[in-house]
Parts: sequence; structure tokens; C-alpha cells
Amino acid sequence: MVLYIHYIKKEDTMDNNNIEISIADIQYFQRYEMHEEALTVALQIPIDKLESLNKCKLYKLISLSYRKLGLTEDALIYINRAISVVKTENNWDNKEKEIAICLMNKGVIYDAAKSYKEACDIYRQALSIFKSIEGIEDGIVANALINYAEALLKINKRKKAVFIFRDILQLINDENDMRYQYVINKLSELENK
Repeated sequence: MVLYIHYIKKEDTMDNNNIEISIADIQYFQRYEMHEEALTVALQIPIDKLESLNKCKLYKLISLSYRKLGLTEDALIYINRAISVVKTENNWDNKEKEIAICLMNKGVIYDAAKSYKEACDIYRQALSIFKSIEGIEDGIVANALINYAEALLKINKRKKAVFIFRDILQLINDENDMRYQYVINKLSELENK
């Protein structure tokens, strides 16, 4: 594997081109589960000089790498920063959707930390936002519901999880969709216990 990485020197200006190259480098490293390398690139970017959209994107990428490295407290710090950026920005297209996506990421971090009750609370917040958005894609809501149902199972709320899994089938009625197959298999497993 050959890596083509553009490291930003302190004297480099942080123009849009350098930002996009650095973000692409971070995403490349993450794709290959090279999270320490992703953080090396991410943490050298002067975040305070970024526009809100790139600041949020970078915070989410940093949070992802910390979570993948098992550093859930650090991951929470950065996802909370991403949420704060979105909430304080007035000119953000799809602001509510972005907040809900960030909340889903936060729920996944709580899941990784085995804080399942907190994960459920965060997933419910995200779902509430998703459901309030007119025209939201069913797939996004289905993903959120799957995460929520899985977290419910981890806190022994089996009946509620089964109910949610059944609801998911109403959103995804394509048998070729991986989520559909996952939910069918999960329901079969839960109903045969």
C-alpha cells in the first residue's frame, strides 16, 4: 500500500485546498483503520481558522478515530464540539439533520463505552429530531432505530426492541437491503428465545 499524504507545515496557509486534502487524508487513514495516523493529520490542522462546516466535519472525524481507538472520553469531547458548532451556526443548511447525525454519533460513542442507558437517551433525542424533519430519508431513520433497538437489548428492554425492529421493517421493505435482512434475522433470533 502506498500512502500519498499531504502534511501541512505551520507556515502553510490553511486554504480550502489544504483543508480538503487534509480531510481526504484523514478519511483515507480511517478507511484502513489507521486511526492514530488520522489523528496525527487531524490534530495539526488549526481548527479555530476553519469555517463552521469544515470545523464540524473535522470534529466528527477526530471523534470517530478516538472512538475506534477506545478513547471514548476524548471522542465525546469532539462530538460535543461538533454539536456545538452546528447549534451556534445560523446559516447551516439541514441544521436539524446535522445535529441529529451528530447525536447518533454520540450515541454510538456511549454504546462503545458500554453506557447503554445514555446511548438510548441520545438515540431517542436523535430520532425525535429525525422524525420532525419533513422528507427525511427512511434509511437514515432505520439506521437510527437499529442502533436504538440494539442499545435497548443491552439494557434488557427486549419487548421494546422487538417492537422497534418490527417498525423498521415498515421503513425498509426491500428484501435486498442489508438492513432488512439484518432486522429479519434479529427478529427471528429474538422470537426464538
